[in-house]
Amino acid sequence: MSYSSETADKFFGLSEAYFSAAEELARRYAIEHLQEPNYIGSACMFNARLGVELFLKGMIVLRDPSAKVGTHVLEKLAPVFVGLYPESECAWSVPFTVQVIGGTEDERSTAVEELIKNRPLDQVFRYPTNNAGQPWELVTNFNFSWFVQFLSGIIQDIKRIKVGAGVAA
Repeated sequence: MSYSSETADKFFGLSEAYFSAAEELARRYAIEHLQEPNYIGSACMFNARLGVELFLKGMIVLRDPSAKVGTHVLEKLAPVFVGLYPESECAWSVPFTVQVIGGTEDERSTAVEELIKNRPLDQVFRYPTNNAGQPWELVTNFNFSWFVQFLSGIIQDIKRIKVGAGVAA
C-alpha cells in the first residue's frame, strides 16, 4: 500500500483529536477532584496512547509512503520511526512503551515481547477483560493534574519533532 502526505495529515489530525480528548477529560476531572479516577484515567491513557500511535504512523508514512503501519504496538512502530528520522531534532523516548532494565539485550527483548503479549496496552486501557475473559488490572492512583502536565510534554515533543523533520507543526 502506498500513502501520501494527505494520509500523513489524516494520521496527524486524528492524533491531535485524541490528545485533545485526553487533555479535556483530564482537565475536567482535575477540577472536579474525582474520587474514583480509574475508569476516566483509563480513557485518558487510551486516548493519549492512541494519539502517540497515530503520530508515529503519520511520521512513518510521510517519509516512507510504502511502509506498513497496521500494528498497534508502539514498540514496533518506534524503531521504524527512529530509523526514518535519525536527525537529533527528532530524538524521542516514545511514551507508553514497555521498557525493561537489566539483563542482556536478548533477555530484555524477550521480556518486552512477553509483556506486550500478556498485557497489550492498546487493549488494557479500553477493555475490562482480555480475550479469554480474564480481567485486566485497572489504572489506579491516577492523578489528573499530573497527567495534564505529562500530556503537555508529549505535545511539545511532537511539535519539536515536526519542526525538526520539516513538517508544518
